[in-house]
Amino acid sequence: IPLEPARNWEGKTIDRIQFDQSTFFTEHDLSQLMEMRPGDVYQARRSREAVKKLYETGRFKSVWLALSPAGEDRLLLNVHWVENQLLTAIRFSKNRFFSDEDLIKRMVVQPGHWFNRELFEKSLSNIRTYYRQLGFFQAKVSSKLLPSSRPGVRGAGMEDPLLRSGVEQGIEAVIEVDEGRRTRIRNVRFLGEKIYSDWRLVFKTYSNKGEFYLFD
Repeated sequence: IPLEPARNWEGKTIDRIQFDQSTFFTEHDLSQLMEMRPGDVYQARRSREAVKKLYETGRFKSVWLALSPAGEDRLLLNVHWVENQLLTAIRFSKNRFFSDEDLIKRMVVQPGHWFNRELFEKSLSNIRTYYRQLGFFQAKVSSKLLPSSRPGVRGAGMEDPLLRSGVEQGIEAVIEVDEGRRTRIRNVRFLGEKIYSDWRLVFKTYSNKGEFYLFD
């Protein structure tokens, strides 16, 4: 059905409100939160406020409304969104030199937090840097995200009186590490004009031939 220009919806009666399926809220909760119900007169200002209220719950990545005719001077209001997903777990595989506990400390996002792609990629970069600083220059870090449903997962500030279900629908991150071989120092050389001997300079650098490379 062709949609009418947005200016023609103002003042018409909302016949029905249809919501996308939500992991977090019931339709009753959503209607209360939006303060819009069937029978109300549609106002663009109120619709913008309703979208803002939904977005400010932190449960949605994006929210938008779609309008369509439902008879003379009546309209159908469709509420669409993309929900945020909870990071329910992080698992590591093939890491031998560093423990899971060591690696997860390098991650910006933690289990119980809302998943954020940018922060997750930064976390993977932090792990790669951590390996390089210990001389694992060939280390490769890859990941895959799996759907997950786990009961009772909560993080700081996650409690919500409108949350009806005890099960969080989210994702589980599996991070695979190909560590490669650790780099040893082949040789230590000092160039330029020197006051001290190479032996004394090597002693001061705490790095010598045959030892593992350490960035620090």
